[in-house]
Amino acid sequence: MINNSMLLPIRSKTKQKQTFLVKSLLLSFLTLFAIQFHVSVAFAEAKVSLPTHVTIKIQQLKELSSTRLWHLLLHYETGIISGSRADGAAFFLSKEREPFPELIANIAAVFKKPTEPNTHFQCLFPARSEFILEKLEGFYDPKQLLKPECPKRDEFIADLDVQGLELLFASASARQSASMFGHTMIRVRRSSKHPPMEDPVVSFLAIDNADGLTEVFYGLTGQFHGVFEVANYAQQLLNYTVYERRHLWSVALNVPQEGLRRFANHLWEMNSTYFNYNFFNENCAFYNQTLLQMAIPDLDLLSSMGIFATPQEAIYDITRHPELVSHLGFSPSVESIYHAGDAQLTDHERLMVKQVVANPQPVSASPDRAAIIYKTALQLSMMQFSGGTLEQLREAQERYQPIAGLLQSVGPEPQLVQPDFSNPTLGTATHSLALTGGMLMLDSPFVDLELRPIIHERFEAPYSYISLNEIVLLKTKLRYQPTQQSLRLNQLVIGAIYTLRPWKLSSFPLSWSFDTGLRDASLFGRKGTDSYMELAWGLTLPLGQIGGFSILAGPVAEWTFGKDARAGGHAFANLTLYLLDRLTLNARGGTRYLSWDRLDFSEREDWAEGYLNLFIGRHLTSTLRARSRFDGSKLTGHELGLTLRYHWF
Repeated sequence: MINNSMLLPIRSKTKQKQTFLVKSLLLSFLTLFAIQFHVSVAFAEAKVSLPTHVTIKIQQLKELSSTRLWHLLLHYETGIISGSRADGAAFFLSKEREPFPELIANIAAVFKKPTEPNTHFQCLFPARSEFILEKLEGFYDPKQLLKPECPKRDEFIADLDVQGLELLFASASARQSASMFGHTMIRVRRSSKHPPMEDPVVSFLAIDNADGLTEVFYGLTGQFHGVFEVANYAQQLLNYTVYERRHLWSVALNVPQEGLRRFANHLWEMNSTYFNYNFFNENCAFYNQTLLQMAIPDLDLLSSMGIFATPQEAIYDITRHPELVSHLGFSPSVESIYHAGDAQLTDHERLMVKQVVANPQPVSASPDRAAIIYKTALQLSMMQFSGGTLEQLREAQERYQPIAGLLQSVGPEPQLVQPDFSNPTLGTATHSLALTGGMLMLDSPFVDLELRPIIHERFEAPYSYISLNEIVLLKTKLRYQPTQQSLRLNQLVIGAIYTLRPWKLSSFPLSWSFDTGLRDASLFGRKGTDSYMELAWGLTLPLGQIGGFSILAGPVAEWTFGKDARAGGHAFANLTLYLLDRLTLNARGGTRYLSWDRLDFSEREDWAEGYLNLFIGRHLTSTLRARSRFDGSKLTGHELGLTLRYHWF
């Protein structure tokens, strides 16, 4: 079994900034005038010692350092700003952290005389060493290559025993903001001499010592260190499907043996570094994809991972390569299996389920009914699993094993939840474009054009995401009024996060939301532009298989720019009913105070709005929205609009 203590990463406490440096003037000079020279001669002039038996020209080395695989090994990207995403200092031997000088430094290190075991470059960087020796074949004397002792590396790779790879996708969880949009992992399929449930699972995770708004701030600004860790598949299966109540999909991949070897070697190299983790780009989706890209460099798995990278987009991109996918698998959450079984039982059989959980003994029922009773009881017993440690895992297994034995004794296990392989690729995509047509005060038409670059709104896709949660960044809406011949910014959502955590019998988590940006002050009967910041807290109640209900309330601070410039604030309440993952009914209302210094009722206005959202399909949602504002009992403004929203990856 993989020993977790062997693995990743070296967690440096000193956070280093990602730097992208230009090559030194001296190196550039030597490169221009020494292309035809032997590399050892060139670097003798550059005061870098290289083995004299390496006979390759600088131009050839420059070409080698610009190859795709070498850049992948260094996690190096080119563009407007070029550089490596790896932030650990020990990952590089050259001060420049650039492909060419790093290649030269690595060549010198490969041929360096070994000293202590496990410390040589070939021990620490086997994938880079293999690349160098393969590309330099015929340009060096093999007798000069000394083999160091690398027992730690060899033990790790032998225990990993990579025979195949699977991309795993865990559906969304409301437990942490970083998990609101799913999580990807890589399962290493080993040879038949190892039990499948002991397969290693590689995850890219943030070293998370924050919670609530602090966690959100760190995740948005890249303040977490991201590292690769390895866990047992059985442990991960229980953590996700049982403890966190999440579905788990798997995509088995066709990877050549050469790629599997490179994957294992490069995974070992991750001991020497960490990456700055953020929610939107440098996350599990992106870095697990880079590991797979390392194994399959001929396929382009990273081009879609641009400014924003999401777990759902990663698995969607994998499934777009049919030659890469060999099999799809689905492990439903234990909670979903329990509810599916419970729905098929009579009241008397539900009593039997509780009896079996309390005292695992055979029940008096036909084999097919007993199978449903036992399986439902097994899920109920497993749902009591409340931790993620190996000790808790073993305790849970001991507790439900007798019930599993009863289930096996009655014949084939019933399939209570049908596999749904399409869910990870059917959820709403991360980008959306919306067109709204409507009327102001029933006599002034308008058209809104809205672009949302990322990620998900709480009234969208029922698949893969949690419909009660939202993360939106830089959503921009423009409004055109033909009667006034005016085009202006209607709203800019700089950032909005809703974390709506349903209450359970055993826990009562607090739901909260945060929203900040700019909006047209005419929405509330004034001229100019409002900057605003909303905070709200409340509770969310599940409604069984129907959906959920949430209520939030909180303050809003705002400043109006323009002719009617003033500071103000208001309180609001938000009620939302989520129905069958298809329909969302929302009502908001509040009282707006028009100045900070006099919070009396004569200086206020009231407003209310409601909308109905319908999830039509993967690419389309619609919204019917109405908004009104009042001065006392007098209606001073009214807006009605219908929106069609198109989604794409």
